[in-house]
Amino acid sequence: MPDLRGAWRGTWGGAPLLLRVLEQDGAYVAGGVTVGPWPLTGDRLPGLTGVITYTVSGRPVSANVQGRFGDWDGRLTLVLDLLTQHVEQIVLTRVAQDRLAGSGTSIVTWGPQGPVELLRAP
Repeated sequence: MPDLRGAWRGTWGGAPLLLRVLEQDGAYVAGGVTVGPWPLTGDRLPGLTGVITYTVSGRPVSANVQGRFGDWDGRLTLVLDLLTQHVEQIVLTRVAQDRLAGSGTSIVTWGPQGPVELLRAP
């Protein structure tokens, strides 16, 4: 699993995007039984947590983000769930050691949509 901790800068649908990966471990639990936010059973998958800042209507918005690693067509894939009320998600693949690319969606029409490009910040 690549170490993605640190800052990543880029764009989402052409607007500025900043992702800060704070922790990376096997903390994401898929399936199973939960009581509120606490998982009681389920598979522990490699995952990460962080903060994302993106643009909505020309203004920066920050949210916590939870990510999980997976495999898509034989390529390592990262799915980021933005912990907002608008069900926003970004799906990324590793294009190069310090570059991630993919696309993002939001269920609200005024939310961010489209291609995502991220480069590791120095």
